[in-house]
Amino acid sequence: MGASDAAEALPGTAPGTAPGASPMAIVFGPFRYEPARRVISDSRGPLRVGSRALQLLEVLLEQPGRLYSRDELVARVWPRTVVEETSLRVHISALRKVLGDGVSGARYIANVPGRGYAFVAETRAAPHAGSDSPVAGPRPSAPTLPSLPPRLARPIGREPAIEQIAGLLARERLVSVVGAGGMGKTTVALAVADRLGTGYADGACFVDLSQLSDPGLVAAELGRTQGLILPAGESTAVLEAALRDKRLLFVLDNCEHVIDAAATLVDRLLRTCPGVRFLATSREPLDIEAEWVFRLAPLALPAPGEAPDPQQLLAYPAIQLFTERAQANSDAFELTPALAPAVRELCAFLDGIPLAIELAAARVDSLGVLGLLQRLSSAFELLTRGRRTALSRHRTLQAVMDWSYDLLSDSERLVLQRLSVFRGAFDLDGAVAIAACPRLSRQCVVEDVLSLSAKSLIVLESADDDVLLHRLLYITRLYAEKRLANGGDAADAHRRHARFIVEGLQRARAAGAGMSRYHWSPALGSSIADVRAAIDWTLIDENDLALGVRLTAFAKRTYCDVGLVEEYLHYIETALTKLPRVGADREALELPLRIAANFM
Repeated sequence: MGASDAAEALPGTAPGTAPGASPMAIVFGPFRYEPARRVISDSRGPLRVGSRALQLLEVLLEQPGRLYSRDELVARVWPRTVVEETSLRVHISALRKVLGDGVSGARYIANVPGRGYAFVAETRAAPHAGSDSPVAGPRPSAPTLPSLPPRLARPIGREPAIEQIAGLLARERLVSVVGAGGMGKTTVALAVADRLGTGYADGACFVDLSQLSDPGLVAAELGRTQGLILPAGESTAVLEAALRDKRLLFVLDNCEHVIDAAATLVDRLLRTCPGVRFLATSREPLDIEAEWVFRLAPLALPAPGEAPDPQQLLAYPAIQLFTERAQANSDAFELTPALAPAVRELCAFLDGIPLAIELAAARVDSLGVLGLLQRLSSAFELLTRGRRTALSRHRTLQAVMDWSYDLLSDSERLVLQRLSVFRGAFDLDGAVAIAACPRLSRQCVVEDVLSLSAKSLIVLESADDDVLLHRLLYITRLYAEKRLANGGDAADAHRRHARFIVEGLQRARAAGAGMSRYHWSPALGSSIADVRAAIDWTLIDENDLALGVRLTAFAKRTYCDVGLVEEYLHYIETALTKLPRVGADREALELPLRIAANFM
């Protein structure tokens, strides 16, 4: 069996239906497959697909979502024939090419390396062309009115969230899906609406608010989905009258940049239109009385110490998404034992953010996984190959972050920039120590940190004793760090950070406390990465040698606790070498440094 077999003309294009065949067709994306006639078509008509590739599609469509092993597919498509694995790959590749798998974000066939293939797009039943058979399905909407955008693929790793949000909407009238940019809020909301839409007599409508430049047009945009032209000054009243007796689900997408107008309108419609419900997506809550907030978390990642076995790693959605998207861009990609640790590290660096993972996977064909990992510090220049059909703010990481950053107040921007010097988690005291400055009062910093958390630019973490810590996701920190470097506050922020760290080290030594593997106690609120960053800025980069030598001396127990003795010895040697250049504080600093060196 060779590649030529995959390109044969469809034998099923002849007219007629096989005896006893079902009158049902299967629709997915823009395609329609009729098993009885063995014809697959799109809006242009029947497509040319090889007979073996078509048989593979038939098998995969029997149970969408089920993983079919290589042996099972070969037995079904090549019965009583010895077939090499390359033949299966050739025909799967040909089928993917015909379907445009991987183009503009469409996903149809997923490969789980070493295990098999599955059809992963949403499907629905429909009558054959010319059939009079009735088909149960959603109530059709008026042809001129928009409903829900078509879903080209199932969200990976989001089924628990979809089920939970659907459950909330069954009892609540407003649910807001809140999360950072690129987290997949729209995808999840559409999946929920697609599942629930048929339960509303008047269906579900999707309203993309990101295109509005005037907050005053929010009501008019909702009205447009109902075929209404709303008069100026009376738009809300007319909309209320039109919706009062309807049973309808609105999906309000991207509320953040018109948040006040959206919140006001939704609050009013909830009070006057009892049959209307709302599913909102936003980077911050609407903050009105009836709202239930669902915080969409990053995709699940393996624990840092987990064994890098490919099959075990593929149980995690972040790894699964990267693998599928990499394969969609390069048929040759496979999650091998050699690559598994690098893929795990890459997805962890990207914090499990779906958009960042997809953009990274799109570069595997040109850079490879190791090349991507080596260039992560240039993520904003590197991860730019987004989908052509994506909204402009979702085509690159830069665009995603620009969208969020532009919606911040001046003080929020400055706080975010200054907090980018933290490498790990921090508490509010740490945030105040670094961000408070002549332009930002302590109270202002606290308020802005809480606001940035609400807007999904700072994430919250619970420490061992349930004290809340704050952290910037890697992509957010990288973006804010670049903004800080372009301003005039970088040196002050880094120096404050280094002082905060050395004061924490001194307190820890005085209290006899070491550091756990990943965090100090929440009262100190830092990590080994922060100690390292502070020493690098002060000592290695020579921005404040005296402070760097102090940091090095007081970090002895910290480095012993985490077992990084070799790294600490390097810092001690560097500090001793540069000690003569410290100046007046040299003698006072030399003793603790020598003691630390002798102790090691």
